[in-house]
Amino acid sequence: MKIGDFLIHGGRRYLVCGFDPQGVSPRMVYVEDVATRAHSVLPFEDVSLPSRRKGGRLRLVRRRSEEPRRDHLP
Repeated sequence: MKIGDFLIHGGRRYLVCGFDPQGVSPRMVYVEDVATRAHSVLPFEDVSLPSRRKGGRLRLVRRRSEEPRRDHLP
């Protein structure tokens, strides 16, 4: 997860604005609701996915500029 990534939580889309460093406990993620521009703080454990699982409460969403371009396929 990086600053500027989008994620989905509770059916809403959020922009990651920042997060606490590794040594801070409890570690928090600072997000902005894309629709309302409201700022929220979520526990890092709720937004990070364990490496053993593919599912989770949140999912990262690619920005449109990072999506593969289909018009340049061979």
